[in-house]
Amino acid sequence: MMKLLLVLLLLGQADEEVLLDKGYELYSEEKYDEAITQYNLALILNDQNPETYLLRGISWHAAAETKKAVDDLNKAIELQPDYLEAYQQLGYIFLVSQAPDRAIEAFDKAIELDPTNPEIYVNRGTAKCMNEDREGASADWKMAKSLGVDYGEMMVCE
Repeated sequence: MMKLLLVLLLLGQADEEVLLDKGYELYSEEKYDEAITQYNLALILNDQNPETYLLRGISWHAAAETKKAVDDLNKAIELQPDYLEAYQQLGYIFLVSQAPDRAIEAFDKAIELDPTNPEIYVNRGTAKCMNEDREGASADWKMAKSLGVDYGEMMVCE
C-alpha cells in the first residue's frame, strides 16, 4: 500500500480529494474493493477525515463486511460527533442486519441532529415495527408523512 502511495505521490495523483472522488466513482460502479483501496490511500494522507471513514464504511457494507462498516462509521462519529450521515448509515446497517434496538439508537441521534428529515422517521418507524412497537412505528410514519414522505402500505405495522 505504501509503495502504491509513493508512486501516486510521484505522479502527482495522491491528493486526498482526488482519492475520495475516485473511490466514490469505483463504489458507484460496484467495484467495492477498489473503492476501499482508494479510501485506504486517502487515510494514509489524512486519518482524521470523518468523510473518508463514512465512505469506506459504506463501501465495506456494500462488500458485505458489516463489522468493518460499523467500525468505520463509529470512527467517523468519534471524529465528528454531529455527523448526521454517519448516524443515518449506521442505523440503516443495523436495520438491515435485524438489530432494531441499535438501529433505533442511531436513528434517535440522527433525529436529534435533523428533526426535519422524513427518511430517518421512516427508518426508525420500521425498526420500531420490528420491535413490535406499533404505536411508535405509527407515530414515526405519521411524522414522515407530515414531512412529505409516504410509502403507503409499506408504512403499516402488522
